[in-house]
Amino acid sequence: KNKTNKRFTVGFRGTAGLKDILTDGQFAFKQTPEIFKKTEYKPRIHRGFASYLFDNRKEVREDGTTVMRTRFDRIVASLKDSFEELDEDDRKNYDVCVTGHSLGGALANLLAYGIAETERDCSFFDKVLAMTFASPVVGGKSYNEAFQALEKQGRLRHIRISNESDLIPTQPYPFYTQNGVNLHLRKDKKMEYAYRNTKIVFSQLSFSNPLTHHGLEEYENRLFSISENKSILEKSIAELYREAGDFTN
Repeated sequence: KNKTNKRFTVGFRGTAGLKDILTDGQFAFKQTPEIFKKTEYKPRIHRGFASYLFDNRKEVREDGTTVMRTRFDRIVASLKDSFEELDEDDRKNYDVCVTGHSLGGALANLLAYGIAETERDCSFFDKVLAMTFASPVVGGKSYNEAFQALEKQGRLRHIRISNESDLIPTQPYPFYTQNGVNLHLRKDKKMEYAYRNTKIVFSQLSFSNPLTHHGLEEYENRLFSISENKSILEKSIAELYREAGDFTN
């Protein structure tokens, strides 16, 4: 937690190993997790990512007892414990930022939505921000509509950063769509930014090794080494949302 900026941060790592690769590849939609069923949209979500966060798993506690709990519930409980460590007079106006790269970006997207939508043990956060890098798509039209409903309320924001020629953030099937404001980084010129800005796979094909466009080092290089990007990076999140296009479409 950062007391100066009044922000808690949750970070997810990217894909590491065969198990994560199998998670990435489960594109079929999963039935709406139970905690989301109160929403009118009934969002349909990538099976692998939804299972990672919302399936019950065996957890051994410090006292040796075993419980079944989701990763989502574990993270929320940890945030709540950290929040309750604050002095009561210092508990106002805290936000939470969730970030990650690749698989971690998809999980950050979904966790941010989950915290903002359920408010289960999370009502102490005023706003929820996802800041993702190279994130695959997470859901379809219904998920996007549910996400936008929270954006309209001002409770949820997503800055999604992608590299030109990085195939991972592209649309694998027509029924998937990205969300949030996309900063699309180009190799030798100013980035473009627009709302959603879902790219199909064929638009991002190149003759180079696609993995060279996916690493965090390449993302950092494109963000900060191109001088034309500075004016965009200096904008607030509110300004990016205002200028990136209609986020109610």
